[in-house]
Amino acid sequence: MSKIVVSLLLMVGLCGCQLAKEVVVTGEDELIGVFITMESLNLHDFEATLNNKDDINNGKKYASLIMEPYINEAGQSKEMPAYVFEDLEGIPFFNAEIEEDGETYRSMADSNGYLSNLKLATNITDDSREYVLEGKLYYKVGIQDMVFYANPVYQESNGNVYVEQAAGLSMMDSMEGQSGSNKIDASMTLTENNKTITNKTSVTVSYESMFEPIKTSIIEMNKENEVVLISEYKNNIFPDSLDLNNETEYVLVETTKLDTTNKEIVTREIFSKNDDSINVYELKDNGLIIVKNIIMNLIN
Repeated sequence: MSKIVVSLLLMVGLCGCQLAKEVVVTGEDELIGVFITMESLNLHDFEATLNNKDDINNGKKYASLIMEPYINEAGQSKEMPAYVFEDLEGIPFFNAEIEEDGETYRSMADSNGYLSNLKLATNITDDSREYVLEGKLYYKVGIQDMVFYANPVYQESNGNVYVEQAAGLSMMDSMEGQSGSNKIDASMTLTENNKTITNKTSVTVSYESMFEPIKTSIIEMNKENEVVLISEYKNNIFPDSLDLNNETEYVLVETTKLDTTNKEIVTREIFSKNDDSINVYELKDNGLIIVKNIIMNLIN
């Protein structure tokens, strides 16, 4: 029987207060990540429990293994197997093991760009396997009752993937930069070919508030710190790539935001022309803010 330790940590930087909660559960299935929702999954049949009947879902919701379309680097349409929770609305952040054509590999679920500051690390030795998943979600200041649920996702030895519901983490949203996080650490032992292997997984999802972005100015500067070109974008419409002027030495990205009093605030980030991309912020209808990468192309 494996032992799984689940830690929830809420940090509010402005007031310096910190809330930590640790829960210990047991299970034999492998933790592979989380499925992030903004509402409770409500997987438990509490009415059945009150009537002394079995919970037919057992508190679990299984994913479907489908063939998901994608475009490869050559621009060709392809398909690849993926586990999805088809009738649940949320952000997948898990690394499932998939068997295809006699080969087994790990495949990261597509979070649709919602997660930034991603860290996906794997360390495999003869007697241990360690997986680390870290990501950040930004959300708009001013949304009442902003609650995040980092629901743990597990994979059974037969390959089936399921999610269990988690408690919610209620976020403060009165100012920009308020933050919190969910962290889940799990450890279990496996026996393969008469050899004991330790399997460890660590998943961290952090959350940070941001004032509503309303306009983005991309300013190209030359070596003399003079403006070469200014491009402005509104309504969350951004290009996928940007062709830099041949005089451009560096790029300033100015983001205009609205605070809670509707006052405009401008923040700036600087990027070298040799950076692969610049970051802009795109507000979605659900109140989450995506960090979008715009590729920079050098034009000779």
